[in-house]
Amino acid sequence: MKKLIIRSAIYFLILYILSILLRGFNAAPSILIGGAVVLALFNTLLRPLLNVLALPVNILTLGIGVILVNMLTILITNGIFEKISITGFWTYVAIAISIMIADGLVRNRKMEKRLS
Repeated sequence: MKKLIIRSAIYFLILYILSILLRGFNAAPSILIGGAVVLALFNTLLRPLLNVLALPVNILTLGIGVILVNMLTILITNGIFEKISITGFWTYVAIAISIMIADGLVRNRKMEKRLS
């Protein structure tokens, strides 16, 4: 549960900053909170399964398939929260890459704590 709350908070910060910076991404902060929680749930529960299904694409594209999986979870979240407006392919790519980087930083931070 703690992991989900931390992940939701990180996703909210990322989504909030990107909603300010990107022209094709608009949403109220109150809507982004719900979107961040749903995105954290999908990334915790659904993304591992999608990563396994996308493994052949990941092998062929040398890991770019991970971005496509992230884009899919963002697309599903956007479908649930219709008040989040995301327009354009590159907007989805920017959000997916930002979330991928944040997840990587969180995972590396956990690994550092385990090693020390």
